[in-house]
Amino acid sequence: MVNVEELKAREKAELEVFDLESLIVEGNDALIPITIEFPTKNGNVEAGAMIKPVTSVDYNNAVRLAMEANDNTILLGELLELGLYTRSGDKFPEQLIEKMPAGVALKIAEEINRVSGIETDEAVNDKLVENLMGF
Repeated sequence: MVNVEELKAREKAELEVFDLESLIVEGNDALIPITIEFPTKNGNVEAGAMIKPVTSVDYNNAVRLAMEANDNTILLGELLELGLYTRSGDKFPEQLIEKMPAGVALKIAEEINRVSGIETDEAVNDKLVENLMGF
């Protein structure tokens, strides 16, 4: 049974409002660990990396580049270059991003979008998969 003090503490925690400026400053540098499934010849294994949110300016620039080239895969590559880091906190090497399986790249980009507060539309994801697969 939950007591009155515990209920009050829960209500206070739910009503707490954070300072937007602090959240933006802290979030811009935040590296967030993720674990994804990576396919190998022996089946899927768990792989770890770090991601960080992309800023609205970086995201808009990536979208503009993709639209100018009429190629959604550019957006995927830009998101990974901006938001994917090694577990030690270094930028993920571009040459490894280019060799990454398409499905893995898409899953990581979805996580970067999620931590950036970007809602993704299932139709957009389907179109991106079509472009990646070439049909």
